[in-house]
Amino acid sequence: AHSQGGGHAMPHGHWSVGSLKGFLGISGPYDLVALDAHLSSVGLGSFLPLLCGDCSMAQYSPTQLLKTPQWRALAETAVVRLPRVHLVHGEVDQTVPVSSSADFAAELQATGLCAVTVDVQLGLGHTGPMIEC
Repeated sequence: AHSQGGGHAMPHGHWSVGSLKGFLGISGPYDLVALDAHLSSVGLGSFLPLLCGDCSMAQYSPTQLLKTPQWRALAETAVVRLPRVHLVHGEVDQTVPVSSSADFAAELQATGLCAVTVDVQLGLGHTGPMIEC
């Protein structure tokens, strides 16, 4: 199948992780547990648990998931299927601290993913990387 632009399109229903060439994360809240603590510390209260319903915020947090015994048991075979990861974050982000991207990258690297980069944009806040990059 071909797309209108002349490139190759994936047939419906045949998508896989192996099809990804890369992941670009921008100012991501990769750890909701840490983000909830941050938001509480700046006076915004603890509202994130309400969004998760009966579930734990950790199960929606990639940084936390990478620390689980389940992931660690699968990491060696799973990491070879992951695409390159490039994370962009504003240095002065007050909404999601830059540590969210740095910590996520460190956990990815700890599990064996070598193709991880973090690009901290000096002087930019939360939405700055989307507007300025």
